[in-house]
Amino acid sequence: MRHTLFLIIMLLSLSCTSRSQARRDSINTTSADSFSAIDSIIPADTLRLLFVGDLMQHQGQINAARTAKGYDYSTCFEYVKEEISRADLAIANLEVTLGGKPYKG
Repeated sequence: MRHTLFLIIMLLSLSCTSRSQARRDSINTTSADSFSAIDSIIPADTLRLLFVGDLMQHQGQINAARTAKGYDYSTCFEYVKEEISRADLAIANLEVTLGGKPYKG
């Protein structure tokens, strides 16, 4: 039973790769620094969703983001800002403790 379940899970995970993802991957390998090529193949009636996980908030990140006026996390998103901006809707899982001061990760 365990082997059958494992086989079913493996087949399902392999079948989840979409044709559009494969097409996007092939474009990314041929023109990694050009986002306009991806835009040209995505139909205008397409909704772009982006889901990301575990935006961490440990003491090191809190200390690094602290400024005289509060907190600035813009450098944390410096290398992914363009990709996130391309989505019509971006949802992220924020991993923080919201119990109040003193804030600790």
